[in-house]
Amino acid sequence: MDELNKILDSDLTTTNNMVKISIETVDVGKKILTNLDDQRNKLININNKNKGLSDVLIEADNNISKMESWFCFYRKKKNKNKDIYNNKNNNKNNNKNNNKNNNKNNNIINSITPVSKNKIQKCNIPDERNEQINNNLDMIDNLVTEMKEQAIVMSNEIDNQNDIIDEINFNINKNKQHINKLTDRSNKLMR
Repeated sequence: MDELNKILDSDLTTTNNMVKISIETVDVGKKILTNLDDQRNKLININNKNKGLSDVLIEADNNISKMESWFCFYRKKKNKNKDIYNNKNNNKNNNKNNNKNNNKNNNIINSITPVSKNKIQKCNIPDERNEQINNNLDMIDNLVTEMKEQAIVMSNEIDNQNDIIDEINFNINKNKQHINKLTDRSNKLMR
């Protein structure tokens, strides 16, 4: 009986520690989700500012066009329909890569299965410690399930933020090309 008491004491201590660690992990997950939400808002704000810059560049383009016509330096280009701003093929390739990564992340997350109550072997020895151990095991099962749900939400949020980052990158490249074009046109006017 002494040996059984030692085992029950050890199991109770172990499950108490597991519950504590699980609760701490869930709390960390909640903080990460809050940080991801803040980060998404910052990325959206950056993207909106970047789009606003695009509008300013269009206005600058119009002003340079007026200046060119005033100074008779404007020459119609042979390829009117050529659009340096269309990089749709690059975006399609990025989207395909993102979809592959999304499937990979979902496979990893779906492979994480919470401990099922049916799989936990509970001790049936009537003892207050045993009841506490069984309660701890139930609590751990619920906390692991919550951690899995948090991981899925985090993965989806990161995928969404990657899409926003791709859009920001596309717009930055588009604006950079536009700025280079305007700079060249301005330099021609100044000569």
